[in-house]
Amino acid sequence: MSKKSSKADAQKARRRCNGTIVVIVTVLVALISYVLYNVLIGAHPAEILSLPTPQKVGRYKMNISTSYREIADQRRPCVLTGTIVDRWRARTEWSTEFLKKRIPHVMAYRQESQRIFTTFHDGKPLEPLVNEKWEDYNIKVNTTLEIVLGKPGLDAVEQGPYLYYSEKVADLKRSVFQNILDYIQPIKDLILSEESVQVNLWVGRKGIVTNTHYDMTYNFFVQLQGKKHFTLFPPNAQLYLYPCLHPHYGHSQVDILSPDLTKYPLYSNASVYTAVLGPGDMLTVPPFWLHHVETLEESVSVNVWSDSPEYATINDIYSKPIPFEEEWGLHDRVFALRIYLGILLTSLTNDDPEIFLLQLTKQRYEWLVLSGNIHVNRIVLSQLRMLCNSEDTDSYKHEDRDKLVKKFKENVARIAPLFNELSKHGTCELLIGNYIEHLVHTVLGIDYVFAYLSNCYSTL
Repeated sequence: MSKKSSKADAQKARRRCNGTIVVIVTVLVALISYVLYNVLIGAHPAEILSLPTPQKVGRYKMNISTSYREIADQRRPCVLTGTIVDRWRARTEWSTEFLKKRIPHVMAYRQESQRIFTTFHDGKPLEPLVNEKWEDYNIKVNTTLEIVLGKPGLDAVEQGPYLYYSEKVADLKRSVFQNILDYIQPIKDLILSEESVQVNLWVGRKGIVTNTHYDMTYNFFVQLQGKKHFTLFPPNAQLYLYPCLHPHYGHSQVDILSPDLTKYPLYSNASVYTAVLGPGDMLTVPPFWLHHVETLEESVSVNVWSDSPEYATINDIYSKPIPFEEEWGLHDRVFALRIYLGILLTSLTNDDPEIFLLQLTKQRYEWLVLSGNIHVNRIVLSQLRMLCNSEDTDSYKHEDRDKLVKKFKENVARIAPLFNELSKHGTCELLIGNYIEHLVHTVLGIDYVFAYLSNCYSTL
């Protein structure tokens, strides 16, 4: 063997060795970062975690001197008896047999393979990057209540397809059930907003599940026939929400019927409340409280949604212009965004901005990316990793930086009081997270959201 070939072989061996070292170092850095992150947020290994212990929602007999508005404004779930529902004709007359005759043909939600229904919001920004199809969730089929309810005693756990029926009472009034409102009077006291109100009828068979989600509305939920089991969580519960840009926006990623604490360890710390509703019971579901609903028996329900004050506040926040210039290039936008988020989070939260962004990314995006639910552009990911870890990060100087910081602080000063309004009911952290996603999407584009949050969480 020649000296030349021996030298070449030695060089190849060194390159292989160096490559192996780089891989090992990369893995070690990732593991150390993961451990440090979990220490910072107080997470524990799954084997020493336990499921949260649920508390029962309180039951109260309605007092004539207390208004439904006062009860709703307490922002705590409660089961009410002795309510105005006892005066409804529907309370005694609405059974599944009665409704089969009055509404023989319906448009019902149908799923072939699972009894757990999760909303798929069409047109959300992440939809093109999501490896799911809306057809698996949003299909409504023309059928009958006879088919929706199935054979007597049929359990949805045992046999699909899975169907449930939900319809706006206003739409039924205009079509096949013109006097439907006569059956649910009086109802005025349950309407808490002049801006937007919706009354829905729900019919389903045993075993159907509505996945854990929140609404931005007050909700009076009335059970007329059968039983339903509600599991509720306060707005600040760490339930690993889907990103607000995702089609499953507003839903939890945790399957609470079989939670995986390896993936979702913070679920073990959640405050959980449960209630079983029977005929005549009314449950108040406060705005932004997450709730999971399982039908225990063939069921008929009615609910009343009214917009909460947060709805107008959120619209006001999102209507404010974002103080970024269109002509800025990617480098300028990325680093200006890091400055802006530092100012914003310092003003709005007691948490370290870096920890807040790490929590947001880990809880909303980590398992969606690892499972392949969200497609990640590896080129963009590498681009932002290099950009946000470049040596000029600390020395970065945007043109007229002092003026820029002043402008950002003025902008934050305009929206901070609006976010402070939200903090009264424990919804601030959730909605700040939503706003940050919206901000990154608006400034950088949807392909950059995960890449930015996972690489540029340290603020400037």
